[in-house]
Amino acid sequence: MDEATSKALQQPRCGEKDILSHKELHSRRKRYTHWGEPWTGHHYPQNTVLSQAAVDEETALAFAVWASVQTSQNLFLVAVHELGHALGLHHSDVKGSIMQPVLTRGYEPGFMLHNDDITGLQLLYGKRKHHPPDLCSESLFDAIFENPDGIIYVLKGQYYWKLSQDGFVNSYPLLASHHWQGLPGDVDAACATSSGRTYFFKGSKYWAYRYTHPLAGHPKLISEGWPGIPDDVDAATWYTDSVFLFFNGDQYWVYDSHQKPSVSRTFPQPMTAWGNIAGDLHDIMYIRSGYIYFFTEGSSYRYNCKTKLVDPAGPGQPNYPRAVGPWWFQCNSKEVQP
Repeated sequence: MDEATSKALQQPRCGEKDILSHKELHSRRKRYTHWGEPWTGHHYPQNTVLSQAAVDEETALAFAVWASVQTSQNLFLVAVHELGHALGLHHSDVKGSIMQPVLTRGYEPGFMLHNDDITGLQLLYGKRKHHPPDLCSESLFDAIFENPDGIIYVLKGQYYWKLSQDGFVNSYPLLASHHWQGLPGDVDAACATSSGRTYFFKGSKYWAYRYTHPLAGHPKLISEGWPGIPDDVDAATWYTDSVFLFFNGDQYWVYDSHQKPSVSRTFPQPMTAWGNIAGDLHDIMYIRSGYIYFFTEGSSYRYNCKTKLVDPAGPGQPNYPRAVGPWWFQCNSKEVQP
């Protein structure tokens, strides 16, 4: 036996046997073989070889063993592995799968299942049916921002849309976590800089990306990465160079990463400094042509950074605020522009 094999045999291993017949080996991968039918979760399985009392006894014994042994194994990942067995999955030989028999993984911030694990569960139980929200029905969203390439992204719940001058780009919405890996749903605000740094804020944390590539060490606490900015921000936008704007309730903060401190002691200041913007603020977005758009309950205001005023209407156009649905999402219209 060589050294590598000996070392592998000494690694902590799941005690569940690898059940696989020669017939199964030739017909399909063992990864997706399972015992009987998928577990419904509605009641205790009737075809199990153990009684419920025996299972309770074994569970208590397992917890006692875990409590008395000091190891470097992460209990959460062990529990996820065993839950996979309970749902009908066997061991996997795919590197990175939570169902690998040898337990070598430690703590992983933002843990996500490997595609191999997801595929196995979908073969047993079917794919999840997604029902994306309809932005035209209420024109409310979680976050909006402009990318350096001029494309506007809108996020709501688990989904995101790409926005062009003609409305939503075809084939959208898509899952935001598939575009920005590790991003949770229902974010509070988002913004992107001219260099491609993209930030998402939710609760007391924020996620940072270089375009769509997650930056190491994230998510982080807002209090650590953005000192002086409160948690649970309502809106955020990159403004110019090193300057960002944050809003919470009826107050706002200016954050300048080139200044010390980054937030002046004169902040927060009342939101009324931006003009007569009524309603609960959902998000804001700076457009590189020199405007800041404020989005409230189904309405939008355009703030002119040169005049320091909310813009009046153009010739033959309605005044601000304007309805978000028809003017931004082209709901029931193909001619109007923001």
